Amino acid sequence: METQNFQMVKMEKLQFFNALVTAPDGAVIVYKVTADSSLLQDFYIATFDQGGMEVVWGAGTTPEDALEGASKEYDSLLDPPERENNPFREVLMIFKDNKEERE
Repeated sequence: METQNFQMVKMEKLQFFNALVTAPDGAVIVYKVTADSSLLQDFYIATFDQGGMEVVWGAGTTPEDALEGASKEYDSLLDPPERENNPFREVLMIFKDNKEERE
């Protein structure tokens, strides 16, 4: 197995998503990840911050892709009635609504 070492990886918190949805036990945060290398394409991760402990739930080439992946992963761990309270889906809907307004 070949290993690639990167000198620097930058994670930028996207301000649009900051505090869009806060749940009693945490908040959704989306980051743009860029590497100081032409070998790795920029990508986005969607996390859920639980008071300092962030868990990555989804990744993709756009913020929307990352949120869609996170929403699907979140749903896969819940029973159908509990899926209504999916914080990633809520942020995704807000993002899509705002995207349509910007266009």
